[in-house]
Formats: sequence, structure tokens, C-alpha cells
Amino acid sequence: MTDRQLSCPVCGNAEVGPVTAPRHVRADDGTMLEFTDQFNKCGRCGEEFYTRDQSLASSRAAASVVRGHENLLSPERIRAIRLSYQMTQADFERALRLGPKTVVRWERGTVRQSAIANSLLLAIEGNSIAFAKVAEANGVQVGGVAQTASAGTVIVYPSQMEQMFAGHFVTYAVASTTADTGSSSRRYEKFRKIKPAPPKRVKIA
Repeated sequence: MTDRQLSCPVCGNAEVGPVTAPRHVRADDGTMLEFTDQFNKCGRCGEEFYTRDQSLASSRAAASVVRGHENLLSPERIRAIRLSYQMTQADFERALRLGPKTVVRWERGTVRQSAIANSLLLAIEGNSIAFAKVAEANGVQVGGVAQTASAGTVIVYPSQMEQMFAGHFVTYAVASTTADTGSSSRRYEKFRKIKPAPPKRVKIA
């Protein structure tokens, strides 16, 4: 249905059309911010109403102006953080203990994240160790190599230990998920039965 086919929900008048006007929204610090809004207005009774698309656009415009004022991450950047961990929106919500559809609304831009949620997103951006800790505290296990912490130490997750270090004899502590490649040879015994894999270069910074 197009705007020309709309009728007023109050008086039934078919003479309605889109109107653009300034609106205001209040930021968390009390600042009143202005954004441009589009809606429909009845030419007979003056009733103002939105289509679904207009309502979504209005929500995005309001959230965007507040997001800019509060220096919050953009929807595109939030999506990039989620995709960097190869997670669905639902899984990302569970990992961060967010309500259903929260990330969906953030990425659509219709709802802005709180300052606390924004700080959490900044903390896990590019920091897979921090993300893994948050996720595991919320009951979500994150697999894969996290990142290199220091020379001679590789941070890994237990589920990846065998395929990554097959053919190498290393020790690791599951609690800290730290594999120390400089350990004494007499501590390698429990890994001697791992079937060697094809040679693989593992870069250690």
C-alpha cells in the first residue's frame, strides 16, 4: 500500500499525505536533540500517523541523533564486532546476556545501546580473550584461537588444542587456556599419543 492509498484512521478521509517536520528527543544527559521526521497528516481533521516504514525510519533517526550525541558505536560497527566472532545475532545476545532481539535492534539502528552496553562492546572489540571470558561467564563456550599474548605463549581453547598442536608436545592448563611451549620435556608424556598432523606453521609473536 502506498501513501496515496492511505486513509485517515480517525475520520476516514482519503486526503492524506506525507509531511516532513522537526521532532525532538531527549538524550540521557537531558539535552534535547532535533531530528527530521516524516509522517502522514490528514487534510481534514489534522490527525498525524505513521506507516510501518515511516515508524521504523523515525526510530532510526531519533536513535541516530542521540547515538551521535553520546558517542556510541554505530550499528555497522556493532555488526562488525559480532561478525568478527562469527556469531549469529541470537548467539551474540546469549554471550553478552542481552534480551532477545536486542542486537537485532542495535544493528537495525532503531534502538541505541546504553552507555554500559557500549563500554562492553568496546572492551570486546578486537579482544577475543575478553570476549571469551564474558561469554563463558554467561554460559556460552567460545571455540577457536583467541590471540597471542606474548613470546613463547599461545592462548588457545581446549577444543582446538589437539588439531592445533598435533605433532608437537606441549603442556597446557585448561583453567587458564594457556599452552606453554617452553615447558620441560618430561611434562610432555600425556601428549605422546597424539597422531602427528601434516606440518603446520604456528606464528608466535
